[in-house]
Amino acid sequence: MKRIIAAVVAFNVYSFVFVSAFSAATPYLFHAKEVHDLRKHGLPLRFEDWGFDEHYIWRFIAAVVSTALAGFISGAVARDDTGKTVAWSNAPSVIGWVFYVGLFFFVFAGSGVEPPKNIAALSLGWGIVSVTAIPTTIWVAFYFGRLGAAYQAERFADESILGVAPYHWLWFPLVLSVYGFRIVHMVALLVILQLKTWFNTGLIAGLISLLGIFAVAAWFAPLIFVYAILSRDTLEDKSATYRAVAVICILLAGFLIAHGIQMAAGWVFEKFGI
Repeated sequence: MKRIIAAVVAFNVYSFVFVSAFSAATPYLFHAKEVHDLRKHGLPLRFEDWGFDEHYIWRFIAAVVSTALAGFISGAVARDDTGKTVAWSNAPSVIGWVFYVGLFFFVFAGSGVEPPKNIAALSLGWGIVSVTAIPTTIWVAFYFGRLGAAYQAERFADESILGVAPYHWLWFPLVLSVYGFRIVHMVALLVILQLKTWFNTGLIAGLISLLGIFAVAAWFAPLIFVYAILSRDTLEDKSATYRAVAVICILLAGFLIAHGIQMAAGWVFEKFGI
């Protein structure tokens, strides 16, 4: 029973962290110029206040990806190869999507007021995505929950969770909340960059594309190194204090290095109009 409760809590905490990362990255991807222009006029706007706004397809992608990642972790915690525990863990998300259905799909129909065309289209879009997200996220939670449980059983027979001591998963959300939205931002930019330079075989386009890949890798690298230390794949012969200091140094230095690379990449992208 304790394992089931832990799996439910893990799923909802981590799915919230991952969805928040997508939400925080949204204005950087879709409204960066607009927000910066408003700031120039003295309006106290924050990127965090923007949210998903009208980007319901992006919200759907965020839900699917977040459910898959959280489901995998939760499945490893539950060790339930049926996937039912993780599927039930997704109940709060389903309730949220049902609320979206009621809010965006039926609010105007019940009010008797004819909304503006853009608002009506936005409400219809949110309603359709919400209806689609309910069965989709249930299936994704079920599937990746089974996948996480199977991977845990195959690779880690001890009491660890994916090779890492369980107590470490209590502070992982703090790290992911810092690194998460930057990873989402850079991965999304990399995809956009690849689409823009897909048919451009020039040297400059290739170098810019390589820079984008390098910027994404810079954000992933510290997390990979930290996982290697915590799972005892490296520094296994060192003391717990030594490993803890190494983890802290990697996270701090990695953040500064990755941020510097991202700023440099952003400057190059801006110069070339990307």
